Amino acid sequence: MLVPPSACPRHPHHRRGQVCRRHRRSLLALGRDRPRQPVCGGGEERGFPVLETRGAARPDRHPHLRGRQRGGRAFQRNPVHRLPRRRREPLLHQQHDPCAQRILNANGRPLLAARFSFPLQHTGVSAMTIKTIPLSQLVPSPANVRKTGAASGLGELAASIEAHGLLQNLQVRPTESGRFEVVAGGRRLAALKLLAKRKALAKDAPIPCHVLTGETASEISLAENEMRQAMHPADQFVAFKALVDGGHGPDEIAARFGVTAHAVRQRLKLAAVSPTLFALYREGAMTLDQLMAFTVSDDHAAQEAAWFEAPDWQRSAPALRKRLTAAHVPASDRRAQFVTVEAYVAAGGAVVNDLFQTQSYLTDPALLDRLVSEKLAREAAAVRAEGWQWVTVAPEIDFDLLRGFEELRGKRQPLPPAQAKALAKAQRERERLAEQESLTDAEWARCDALDAAIAALSAAAFVFSDRQKARGGAFVGIRPDGALAVVRGLVRPAKRPEPSAADAATGAEDGPSGPAPRLSGAVAADLVAQRTAALRALLADRPDVALAALVHALAQAVFYEGGDSPLALSYGGNWVTTA
Repeated sequence: MLVPPSACPRHPHHRRGQVCRRHRRSLLALGRDRPRQPVCGGGEERGFPVLETRGAARPDRHPHLRGRQRGGRAFQRNPVHRLPRRRREPLLHQQHDPCAQRILNANGRPLLAARFSFPLQHTGVSAMTIKTIPLSQLVPSPANVRKTGAASGLGELAASIEAHGLLQNLQVRPTESGRFEVVAGGRRLAALKLLAKRKALAKDAPIPCHVLTGETASEISLAENEMRQAMHPADQFVAFKALVDGGHGPDEIAARFGVTAHAVRQRLKLAAVSPTLFALYREGAMTLDQLMAFTVSDDHAAQEAAWFEAPDWQRSAPALRKRLTAAHVPASDRRAQFVTVEAYVAAGGAVVNDLFQTQSYLTDPALLDRLVSEKLAREAAAVRAEGWQWVTVAPEIDFDLLRGFEELRGKRQPLPPAQAKALAKAQRERERLAEQESLTDAEWARCDALDAAIAALSAAAFVFSDRQKARGGAFVGIRPDGALAVVRGLVRPAKRPEPSAADAATGAEDGPSGPAPRLSGAVAADLVAQRTAALRALLADRPDVALAALVHALAQAVFYEGGDSPLALSYGGNWVTTA
């Protein structure tokens, strides 16, 4: 109520039922057609607070009406009464304006702060009255225009209501069954029901609602959902930063807003971008993905240089991220996986995490290379202890590195059950991926890892003799997936001995060797021609072998960028010709 039930705001000594001359004059100035006499008390009339009326006696017959003459006590208390009528009425109306929720004196200063509980009258399409209704009596309304996505984000909304309360009342209308349909605020109702289900709210908790008395429920629902504008993301980022600056931690903020702590840290990271670049994002000159790319670096100068020193076509999010991390090593690099990020951090290395991607970056490449070299040296020493003639460390073992080396064949033996099972599983998965028409980048990386694993397990099935180890050596490196790669049984081209006559007759790989006979160029050319003719005759009689040799030569040219082949072929368009 505007005033206490037993006193006048300006005359506390007046008892209920006594006349207040100031109020009487105010009401007479607002409407002289009122037949009832105003007295001190409290009440509601015509949508604004008025004084209670009692009896039909004329105001001038009340015992407290003396002193109406000019200069009396009423005129001295309220200088507005000294003004002419045309100037007095607007000021008196302002003194009792219910929209301001306070009473003003003639100088515009508040006399008494008050909270109103009168019906809200407006000139819109429907009248609304504020009322608290038990939650159990609220049901969704079919007139609610929001149909799609109404159930999304209820967990976050419920957490916010539990932490901050219901900030916006529900718009409801009564039904014949005695319940109230929620015309606007269906998601808030669902969140309240969710809190009641979690025992965080009573099932009959009083919920503040606006009760609609018109028949335009759909219009009210549409107006509430349509006549609003979402907050700009930049304002959200700054608001989260202000909460942290105010002493709230990311975990606390996440719990109060129903989001994860990781999402809070993401917003804080975006708010920490260079103010110059953040202003560009506010103005719409930069996308959110581009702003996210700057979070991989905390250096504002580097962020601004990456943006302003690059042409427009090099300002994509991947390009910006690559430019800012050019001096770093991704955690997905084979070197980082070989050493492990944990060992790198234990050695004193720093890591930058990209909160918007699963990628992390190692900021000290020199330290990483030193750790890789030390670990490879230890693995090479273990392989050298097996008795090989030479062992070379090569961080990356590829086809070009192994080109020209002779590969010794060891004696095959059964694999242990665990390794045999792992080999069969890897082969099945590789075959499944090979049957797919298209592969993603992750699947291609998985194929490379499977190929390396299959090669390593297959090589483990062969055992080399001491004589083979005395001739050959091994490479020690890193597989594409970061695992250790060891290629054994290789003979260097310069150290490869020529087979002896006995070895040629028996087909043995190992044996004494002598100097190779020297032939003239003419004799060598004639022998090559004879061998070629013999091979042609043999292939003519074996079309199956000829087809296999043809497919091998074409596949080698396409997938391995050339290579040694007994066939001289050239292809163009749909034709294949022999040289």
